[in-house]
This record gives sequence, C-alpha cells and structure tokens, in this order.
Amino acid sequence: FILGLPTDENKDKLEKESKMYGDIVILNITENMNDGKTFEYFSWFAKHRKDNYMLKMDDDTFLHLIHYYRDLQDLPRERAYYGNALGYKDGTYTYMGGAGYTLSRDLVIDIARSEWASSNVYDDEDWRVGEWTILVHHIKDVKQLNAMIDMYSEYEKGLPMVRVIRNSTAEGLITKKELPTRCWT
Repeated sequence: FILGLPTDENKDKLEKESKMYGDIVILNITENMNDGKTFEYFSWFAKHRKDNYMLKMDDDTFLHLIHYYRDLQDLPRERAYYGNALGYKDGTYTYMGGAGYTLSRDLVIDIARSEWASSNVYDDEDWRVGEWTILVHHIKDVKQLNAMIDMYSEYEKGLPMVRVIRNSTAEGLITKKELPTRCWT
C-alpha cells in the first residue's frame, strides 16, 4: 500500500501494520489522488525496488493472480506498459485504466528521472501515466501510438511495448504465443 503522510490519529496504527506485515510505504507527501502521488510512487520505486515490473492498482480492485502471473511471463522485460486501455481519442487509446496497470522497471525509471514528467504531475493520474510513457519516449505521431497500443509490426526501438487486455476473463486474454512473432523481437 502506498500512502501519503498519515493523520496523527492513524499514524500509530499504520506504523504497527507496516512493522507487522511490511506492506505499507509512506511517502513524504500529503495524501492525494491527482496531485503528484503517482509520480512520487514511481520515484520511490525507481530508487528502492529492483523488481522487473511495477504494478499500480486501486485498493478496491481484485487482482486475479493466476491470470496476472501468466501475463507477466509473456511481457517483455523492457518498455512494457500493460493494462486495460482507456481514453479513446482520434482513433487511438491514450492510457491504461487506473484499476490496475503494470510498467516495466525501465519505463518507471525513465519517468522518475524526467524533468518534464516531474513538472507535469497534476490532473488525472492515470491519464498522466499514459502521457509520461508516450512523451518521455518521444512518440509523436498517431501511427506510432497505435503501434504501441496494438503491438503490430510498426514497433521501433525505444517504443514501449504494450499489451492491451480488454477483458478480464480467461478466454478474453491474448497470450504472447497468439501474437505474430515479429511483435516480440
């Protein structure tokens, strides 16, 4: 759980929970949703974690671990931005929905180091993550963005690989094996 600074009345409870289970990170910011918390989490992750992927998920979301672990096995270790695409505009999807999405470590690090991203942290957090992912990697045209979202053969070096899952049921999932091989090279 990623939290901003707790109120005095909850501080002792949260510290006890954190010591007992090690499942809480308290960022040195005021608790918020769309005022920079996501960027601060990315920065914390880039500095303190060595995991291949970072999952950002709302606390009221249920994660089906078997499906998620299977999907992680199929994701590339670099330039991966994975989730349920939203924000359809001008023929393309622009970001992943906030119920849950995953980014590869390299994307998180690039975003955390970006001066542009650090100065553009306010507004809808999920939309911002999509914007950071696109702009930090200098993707400027719709054809490239569509290639990123759909992972067709227009993939170019430096372009994030994205798997869009529009359905959370087993039969709706796309696996790496079902996609053209050239998408994964």
